[in-house]
Amino acid sequence: GKAEVYRIRRDYDGYFAVLKKFMASEGTPAQSKVQYMNMLLQRSEPRFLQNFRPQLDTTINEMLELSPKDSSTLMLAGRYYYSTDRKDKAESYIKSNSEYYPESATARLYYIQYLWGEKDFDDMLKETAKAKADFPNVLDFVEIENAAFFNAKNYEGIVKNCLETIDK
Repeated sequence: GKAEVYRIRRDYDGYFAVLKKFMASEGTPAQSKVQYMNMLLQRSEPRFLQNFRPQLDTTINEMLELSPKDSSTLMLAGRYYYSTDRKDKAESYIKSNSEYYPESATARLYYIQYLWGEKDFDDMLKETAKAKADFPNVLDFVEIENAAFFNAKNYEGIVKNCLETIDK
């Protein structure tokens, strides 16, 4: 509402003041805040993100302070820092999410996909093997493990993996 009016009018001081109040509100669910920030990050021009990076960093960090273990907030932080080319920070949030929610195949999958994007095939194989053991019915992990085997030129691993899957 009000924040968007400020942003459209390019009154960024007003925009960030309202945004700060919204993000600091303990009565607003983390999911709502994450939804708004995802929309903002997806729809904004790269120049906006670049010019207001300190304010956006502060916003993300304040969200994390209020909800340090909220899965959607951790994923938002990971995506944000990755998109602003701060991959170490991105990985720490994505990996933390996976560790805080070991029962979540989605959290594990997102971390493994991060490793894939970084071409860290050794860690990708380790994490995928653990995920397959924890989530034997999630075939996504078989496919991703095959991709890691392929990138590692371990074609025998692909065949073995497929045969094990067929035998289940």
